Amino acid sequence: MTTSTTTQLHSIESQGGTRVNRVKGLSELIHTAGFDFEVEKAQLYTPEGDELDNTFMLRRKDTKKPLNVVRGRYQIVSNEEMLDPFDKMVQEYGATYENAGLVRDGRICWVSALLPDSFEAQKGDTIEQRIVAMVYHDGTRRNSYFQYSHRVWCNNQMKSLNQSARQGHTVGHTGNWQTHLNQAREGFVKAIDDSSTFHEQIKQLTHKPMTQNQAECFLQNMFPIEKEVSNRVVTRQNNVREQVHELFNVGAGNSGETRWDMLNAVTEYFDHHKKKKSRDASKSFVNEMVGMGSTPHKTQAFKLLLNHDKFRAIDPKRN
Repeated sequence: MTTSTTTQLHSIESQGGTRVNRVKGLSELIHTAGFDFEVEKAQLYTPEGDELDNTFMLRRKDTKKPLNVVRGRYQIVSNEEMLDPFDKMVQEYGATYENAGLVRDGRICWVSALLPDSFEAQKGDTIEQRIVAMVYHDGTRRNSYFQYSHRVWCNNQMKSLNQSARQGHTVGHTGNWQTHLNQAREGFVKAIDDSSTFHEQIKQLTHKPMTQNQAECFLQNMFPIEKEVSNRVVTRQNNVREQVHELFNVGAGNSGETRWDMLNAVTEYFDHHKKKKSRDASKSFVNEMVGMGSTPHKTQAFKLLLNHDKFRAIDPKRN
């Protein structure tokens, strides 16, 4: 077994992008973050000079940098149009801007803000809450608002555990995008207001003790081994169990005593030990927010730990 070496203590260190904590107002945010550019649709042509029917290139107006190819019904939503409601929510909830970033020459623009109502799962174990806006200019995704939670101890991302945060609130690039924007804002505000349920669930886990034997039984349920698999698969799955069990005991902020320790062992494993690190912190942050870098194991562990009173050993001879 190897000892946990996680040292990150604050999520903004892994977000990348540009610090925007000192900006005053939306205009300054857009300028500081590099969001002060427009996107346009340019007609595409065949090599012979004929127009391609209903097909356009998305590109930045300032640099003429191509971003993607879209159909005619695609509607451009500017950074300012998408971020104006977000800025109002930042002010309404007393949030503080943190970082903002551009991914792939502006195909994706994102900004995060820290909400003031962070809370302690237990003494010294703080859960911070943030809101994030994503603006897409590549024709592949809908613009989005997210809320996510983050454990300061080991920088674990807990967005996927919070039902309200997990779904996100999106705005499509279609003719009725303004209606979508109003609906997204309403849903986003409700998700922030409903986050108290998530707080209570975390508190439940901190008050549920877990013995070493119970931890082993949980890990057998969490990472089962089928009878027909090869010895290599058995070895690999047992290695995962061993690593998570060790994190349960000595992971960042853990003491091997509660179900909260086990949940953090699972999230730490998948956030910091299993996942390959990207050189582009801003791109990694975006992938995490939209689910591309996440894993269903976190949600599975959360549900098991909340809803199962006991965990039985599964075929201990094979496992």
